[in-house]
Amino acid sequence: MPGISQQTLSEALGIDRNNVSLIADKLEARGLLKRSVNGADRRARELYITPQGKKLWRRCRSGVREANDRILSCLTAKEKELFLDALLHVVNANRVHARPGGGRRKRGSIKPSLTA
Repeated sequence: MPGISQQTLSEALGIDRNNVSLIADKLEARGLLKRSVNGADRRARELYITPQGKKLWRRCRSGVREANDRILSCLTAKEKELFLDALLHVVNANRVHARPGGGRRKRGSIKPSLTA
């Protein structure tokens, strides 16, 4: 998604926005990613994969696909479909927990038991 904002990427991946910024710093330093300031919101950064980044992504993509195929080879086509649907359901249902502190109780918010 050329031009995706760091914030949108953070939300899509369930990664803290500060960590996305650190990752983007490293990818940019390696020449795999280019960041630019959003014209409408000077605080926002847009991310673009560089030609070098695309080349690396293409090289890795087939290996990832092969690994996934190998792992799921014990399943029939229908079982794969059901498995992936169920996995997506679990991930989407738990997005609140994906960010640091997300969905967790604050310290001291659990009332002590009177019977203990």
